This record gives sequence, structure tokens and C-alpha cells, in this order.
Amino acid sequence: MGGIRRLALVAAMALPLAGCLATGEAGTGRNSFAASGDDGAGRKAPAARRQAALFDGEVVVAGPQGYCIDPTSLRKRGGGHVVLMASCEALTGTPGHSVEPVLMTVSVLPYRKDATPPDARALAKQMQPAKVLDRIDGDGVSLVHLGAGGAQGIDGGDPRHWRAAMEINGHVIGLAVYAARGGKAAGPKGQRLIVDLAEILRDKSPTRIIRPDAAPIAQPLSNGPKTHPTAPRTEGILGGLNRLFSNSG
Repeated sequence: MGGIRRLALVAAMALPLAGCLATGEAGTGRNSFAASGDDGAGRKAPAARRQAALFDGEVVVAGPQGYCIDPTSLRKRGGGHVVLMASCEALTGTPGHSVEPVLMTVSVLPYRKDATPPDARALAKQMQPAKVLDRIDGDGVSLVHLGAGGAQGIDGGDPRHWRAAMEINGHVIGLAVYAARGGKAAGPKGQRLIVDLAEILRDKSPTRIIRPDAAPIAQPLSNGPKTHPTAPRTEGILGGLNRLFSNSG
């Protein structure tokens, strides 16, 4: 099985949104940035996709030019979605627009009316104890450049990698860019890639969807003591983000 596809499979199995920016799992073997368009048994890999609509089209995921979605990663897990992207050439084995071998992930939490992504400082804190090389609060997207964790589960991966957080239509979204050791995307180019990815998601996704508030629950007309239904236990944004950005390294 090609390295990118093995990596996608390992990550897909290991990421039910409990570490959905991780790139590997102990005991599953190492992976590499080398890839091919078949699964190692002579079977042609599923066609790579240019974009995917999540949560009934509220969030549309697509990559920068030359990068495609691994269709095997398009599964809903733990209420959220994790999408893996690599170069179209690596996923299909077909020559095309050559780009740096990079692995990108897009992780989308379920809708919340009060969805607020963390700023760069909070995002960096969630990445502890990984060394933070830089943190940036941009226009609607928070970025951190980490000095460790990017090589976990990837043969030839660079420890340095980029992560980001943003919000689209009430969905908090986590982004990550992993590069080969010494690759330009492990440095400043990775910042440009992750910002481009964030802008593409915003451009492709529809304008904000206004959801009606839930109708109030009618109270019984009686003279007895009023009771209030127990609110369902919902996972807080902080809890979701702690899993979304968990550092498995």
C-alpha cells in the first residue's frame, strides 16, 4: 500500500476526533511520504476528490492547487469529520501538477451556536508540551508553528508542522500541515499553505447559515411546583477542542 494511503488509513482508524490531527498510532507501523496510485495488491486506488461537502454542505473542504482529498478518509467519526489531503499525484499515481509532498488534515466539529475557535495563545497552550516556534492571530484564523510532533508515525517527516483553528457556519475547524523532513512546508511555506487552505474553505463554503433557535418547552398549567427538564449533556467547545488538537507526541 502506498505510503500516503497507509498514512491516511492509520490516521483514519486512530482519529475518531480524539486526536484528529495526529498522524500515526503506536503499533501501527511507520509511514512515509512516498506513495503510489494502488493499494499494494495491484488494485487501483479510489479516485481522489477535489472537494467534499460536510454537514449537509455547511462546510465545503477543498485543497490548494495540486492537492486532493483521500476519499477513504471521508467518514464521520465521534460526531465530527476528519478529512485527509495529499498531492493529487501521490494519491492517484498519475502525473499532474507537481507540488511539495505534504499531508494536510481538516477536522470539523459539529455545529454549535456559540462556536468560537481558540486564539493562537490558547491553541499553543493546547499543544503543550510541544515547543511553539511561532503563533499568529490572523483574519479569522489562529496559527501555531510547532517544533515537535510532525514526524510521529511518518518516516522522513519533519518534527516542525503547522496547525490552525477557525470557524465556519458554527463549526469549529482544525487544520494541520505536515511536511517531509527539511521540506519548505515545515517552515514559512507551511504558513502560506495553511492560510491558503483556510481561505479556500471560507470561499467554497456557503455564507453563514442562520439556524432557528429551538422552540421553548411548554410548562404545565398547574398550581403545583414547576419542574424544569434537565438539559441534555452536551460536550463543551473546550472539550471538543482538547480532543481536536490533542498532541499525541
